[in-house]
Amino acid sequence: MKLLNIFRNKAVMSSYGFQEGNVAYKKRDYKEALRLYNLSAIQGDVVAQYKLARMYLNGEGVLRNYKEGLKWIRLSAEQGYLYAQNEMGLIYQEGKKVSQDYVEALKWYRLSAAQNLKEAKFNLAFIYYSGQATPQDDIEDVDWSSLTEELSLKKSQFNLGVRYYNGIGITQDYEDAAKWFSLAAEQGHKQARFNLGIMYYLGEGIQKNSKEAAKWFILAAEQGHKEAQCNLGIMYYKGTGVEKDHRAAVKWFQHSADLGDTLAQYNLGVMYCRGESVLQNFVMAYKWFVLSNSSGEKVYHLSFIRFMEQRMKVSQIEKAQEMARNWKPINN
Repeated sequence: MKLLNIFRNKAVMSSYGFQEGNVAYKKRDYKEALRLYNLSAIQGDVVAQYKLARMYLNGEGVLRNYKEGLKWIRLSAEQGYLYAQNEMGLIYQEGKKVSQDYVEALKWYRLSAAQNLKEAKFNLAFIYYSGQATPQDDIEDVDWSSLTEELSLKKSQFNLGVRYYNGIGITQDYEDAAKWFSLAAEQGHKQARFNLGIMYYLGEGIQKNSKEAAKWFILAAEQGHKEAQCNLGIMYYKGTGVEKDHRAAVKWFQHSADLGDTLAQYNLGVMYCRGESVLQNFVMAYKWFVLSNSSGEKVYHLSFIRFMEQRMKVSQIEKAQEMARNWKPINN
């Protein structure tokens, strides 16, 4: 077994250019960051080599160059940098920049996992579970039982669901995605509950069932998931999967709007404008319409604003605009 130099990643001081490169990168001066990282990488700084590789692979400050990116990320990985090793594993597993090679992927994941990188341990567990590698693959130093334990963690189950849903490193499979989201959701993973609700609502990889969708949206909404809260408001408004209840719709739109969901803010504005299950209040409606358009992407609120402006005093419009300016989302 190859021994790693445990001191290699713990240099007393960074090489010339590295810290300056970080500063330039944070300022989004990518060309200068690239130049400085390159200076540091040439001196053998493994972190600089990794960051330089990421810039080439992502096309930041330079035209995307997979060959140059792979050169630097491999150099960093070979010198023992755990994040570069994990990245090499991903590159070989996905097979997008090199020929797909699960054995090579497994090698790099093992090296990174041996340094206790959580992401590498998960990737190792995933490649084992998916059948891309097995305990018989002459990998005597892998603790397969610990990898099985890794897959019992809700975060790992959720990540597996995401991989199957998007086809990351494996063939896209909605049924498997639903299975893993379900396992994570049962353990209380908020985003998994929301995703499972979406899959039940759309019938992706699982039988379409609006009642089951509502069930999972409720659980995610109660944990403060703003998109689930908005979806739940819509379902109560329409009576989809739940009994029609406009008061409940207002309640969930309010929770979601307070957290900053723009669709919920729009829907809440509509209900205040029309006086549906709330007292009609043009000032509140105007405020929520202004906030719902904060990204500048929506225009369908304009007819409501024009309608209200014809019926509001200038002082009321100014008050609504001031309320919108001073509004801040509630910390969830």
